Amino acid sequence: MEAKQESKMRQIKHKVEEESVAINSLVDTIVNRYNKELHEFIEQVRGWLRANDKLTSEELEKLIIQIPVFMYFASEGLEKLGVEGDNSKAVKMEAFNNIYIETAGTIEDRKKASELATLPEYYVEVAYTRAYKKLKTQIEKAEHIFTGAKKILDKRVSETNLNLRDRHGS
Repeated sequence: MEAKQESKMRQIKHKVEEESVAINSLVDTIVNRYNKELHEFIEQVRGWLRANDKLTSEELEKLIIQIPVFMYFASEGLEKLGVEGDNSKAVKMEAFNNIYIETAGTIEDRKKASELATLPEYYVEVAYTRAYKKLKTQIEKAEHIFTGAKKILDKRVSETNLNLRDRHGS
């Protein structure tokens, strides 16, 4: 590969990364609006796991009680986010059409001018699409954490019951 091509590719990569920072920031802001409590709680669980390899029964109980509550509100936010995403598409389309109507020239010229002028609306639409996917994934992962914690607690309860039966000769 030529040095000139490699340099150009690096410039493009740098531009993509720079522009992605703003979009990622917007995505995080949107997701945080609907998922802050769940995210903070998962961070707390992460801290518990860093401190000990094994969660206490009390920590598991707290996890089993709180995660579904946080997931409920995050799921409600997911629905709102879906509506906001649909609305962002409509806003982009309205801006595109207004510019298309106002622009003189061939159909191709009008289309290109409209696409270029509506890049901010496009990026907002992309951010809402990504935010929806990110929140949905986080809810799904929280479900896995909940299920795993419930299985561990159920196993501990079963083991305790077996030990009690063995001691009392049942």
